[in-house]
Amino acid sequence: MRGHTIQALAVVLSGLLAGCGDSAASKRAAEETKEAVDAAARAAKAAGEKVRVGAEKAVDVVESGAKVAGEKIEDGAEDAARHIQHGADKVEQGAREALEKGKQEFREIKDATKAGVEAANAELEKNDKPETK
Repeated sequence: MRGHTIQALAVVLSGLLAGCGDSAASKRAAEETKEAVDAAARAAKAAGEKVRVGAEKAVDVVESGAKVAGEKIEDGAEDAARHIQHGADKVEQGAREALEKGKQEFREIKDATKAGVEAANAELEKNDKPETK
């Protein structure tokens, strides 16, 4: 918007200078004003192009950073998944070992109970038989 205001002002000044007379000086002043307006327009266009290029570079840098961050997050998630799986495997192995130990202890108790019952039955049989002297 500011560029349009400057151009309009330059056109008005150029018209005023041209309207002041037909002398060579006023024609030269009008031509110099037109050249100055054209130079300002080219400078504004060049500045706009530089801003556009800079913005594109900034977008590229941001996109590149986002990609790297995404890859790091993905790698971190994969590492976390491996650690979690390792922990789950250890818990499962511990549970299997505890179950096997429990089964073994149950068999030992069962065998001891069976031996105790057999010993008690043998004692009962021994007590039920009349002693012969």
